[in-house]
Amino acid sequence: MRFVSPHALWLLLSVPAAVIAYGVYFGVRRRRLARLGDEALVARMTAGVSMARKLLRFTTFLAIPALGFGLWLWLGYGIGRGPGNGWMHAKLALVLAAIGYHHGCGVLLRRFVAGGQQRSHRWYRWFNELPVLLLLSIVVLVVVKPF
Repeated sequence: MRFVSPHALWLLLSVPAAVIAYGVYFGVRRRRLARLGDEALVARMTAGVSMARKLLRFTTFLAIPALGFGLWLWLGYGIGRGPGNGWMHAKLALVLAAIGYHHGCGVLLRRFVAGGQQRSHRWYRWFNELPVLLLLSIVVLVVVKPF
């Protein structure tokens, strides 16, 4: 579906962008990541790994129906199929990258539980920003449909 004024759709992106920004720049998480090299902090975070495990399961639980509904819309109703829908190919590539990121989070959680935390706090900061860029790009592609 194409809109008469696609420039107005950029305004529609402000709501998801604000929600993403709130989640990314939440102060407590930032302060903890900044001090990740501190041994006492790592011990406290390791004690709270059960919460990280629950969060990973919860996001997996939400991702499965989302992927199912997306496939249903794409294959069942033909949304994004046919000529002039290059945005869908780019979106699918980004969705696959997000699935890979989710898998990588599970691998990192298992390593963290086993005591094999070998990364710096700076690496975790950048790793934390990756899904924001992925999801923001996906929303822009779906709403604006640039190509």
